[in-house]
Amino acid sequence: MEGMSREEKDRDGKALAENISELADMSFGPDWAPGKGKSLESKGTANPTPVTSTTHVAQARGPRPKDTAKRAHRAASKSVFTPVVNVLFYPEKAAFQRLVDALRSSSKTYQLFEIARLILEKPERFTVTLKPLKEEDSVTLKLYSAVPDRVPFKTANEAIDHVCRHHLDQFFEVTIEEREPPKGNFLFINRCPLTQELIGPPNYHQYSQLLEEHYASKVSGKIGYEPFLKRIETIKEPEALKEWLEKMRKIRRYKIKTPKPGETAEFDSLEGVRRFLGTRLREKVVREGDQLRLEGKDIKGLPKGDIRRSIETALERQQRFPLDTAVYLRTLLQRKHFCIYKKGAKATHYACAVKRKFRDRTTTFTDTIQTLIECIEQHPMIGVAELQEKLLQPSQSSEKATQAAALQQDLNWLIREGYVAEYTNGTLFAWRPRKEAPTIPAKKPSRQFKKKSIKATTAPVPAPLIAPDVAAVPVAPLGSNDPDQTPKPS
Repeated sequence: MEGMSREEKDRDGKALAENISELADMSFGPDWAPGKGKSLESKGTANPTPVTSTTHVAQARGPRPKDTAKRAHRAASKSVFTPVVNVLFYPEKAAFQRLVDALRSSSKTYQLFEIARLILEKPERFTVTLKPLKEEDSVTLKLYSAVPDRVPFKTANEAIDHVCRHHLDQFFEVTIEEREPPKGNFLFINRCPLTQELIGPPNYHQYSQLLEEHYASKVSGKIGYEPFLKRIETIKEPEALKEWLEKMRKIRRYKIKTPKPGETAEFDSLEGVRRFLGTRLREKVVREGDQLRLEGKDIKGLPKGDIRRSIETALERQQRFPLDTAVYLRTLLQRKHFCIYKKGAKATHYACAVKRKFRDRTTTFTDTIQTLIECIEQHPMIGVAELQEKLLQPSQSSEKATQAAALQQDLNWLIREGYVAEYTNGTLFAWRPRKEAPTIPAKKPSRQFKKKSIKATTAPVPAPLIAPDVAAVPVAPLGSNDPDQTPKPS
């Protein structure tokens, strides 16, 4: 640099400045990153195409690989299930009574939603009531349940099929007899895709009956009938055909346990049994009504279907925001003489077994209780530990423990009397004193004891019916028997 002339130095300085300014305009990030600068690859190109906004990010990034599995999973997760019944949750009677006793013994104030979530926390604490959805044409709908185990269904046929699958032994005696196997030219045989049981060859004359019986007894409730038919498997192995023929050697006979006089009911197919249950024994198999009730602990035992999914969806929604359950709880707690009130800007509902009391000018306390309640009023929603720090005087450990016990005793008295509310999070709140004592209005007399007002009349008084000389004679007072006291006429 020292041997260079001034002109050469100026020329090199200008070139260096141009290189620096060009580097400042470049982007050292990836090609798809948004920016206004050039990329290193675009340097020296005739017409560079820099990314000028976020709308061109996809073009700069290029085509992305399609993940159809993830997209299908997202679409399925976003699909919203539509309930098929109205679901309401009510507290179980014995569990609710235990809860009421616990609330009364604690004297604490609980949010109504907290009590509702506490009931919905375990299935043993609530019952489920199902009601059919109202149709637009105001058609009266019914719900059906199986009488042996009270499982709800939308149709009577579903309830009958459920009884045939799980409670057939309550009505029929089942015996197994042997017979000749079916004969025919059977080239292949169909098999159930779920249970892997052989159903029969399609060209068998009783194939449709075997298919319906198999679906009703072992598949119904798991999958629809049309999807079930599409998933049936076809097997051409001779061993499978021999196995089915051996299976068809045995036939089941169904004989009713308690027949009516003169009635003999015996069937060799499940279809005949189902028809008999739906006609002759319908009142012992199916119950219908506008609403059905079942225990919360029985939800897990329900067959998979739209009704069970409706109950689980409603339960999950109520556990997040138990508005409907809290509204019904409010009525039940008011019948138990609980104090229900709203507090705060959000009008949060609270429930307490102790009725609130408000001070007035005539209310007097001892000095320690007066100091305690004034401190709570000055510091709303204060904790018990913080309250002790403000009121207890520094002293030895033994004296401080005595003071803390006395303070806790006074605080418990204020809570039991209703002057102070203790919430579940340990905070305290004192109700503001009223300016004047509340005046209790006088009770109005009921209508049945109200006296009728007698209006004054201006009609003339009728003249006496007795003669004037007799009417003027004074009469002796009652009970006087002395003849000398009897006045004589003048």
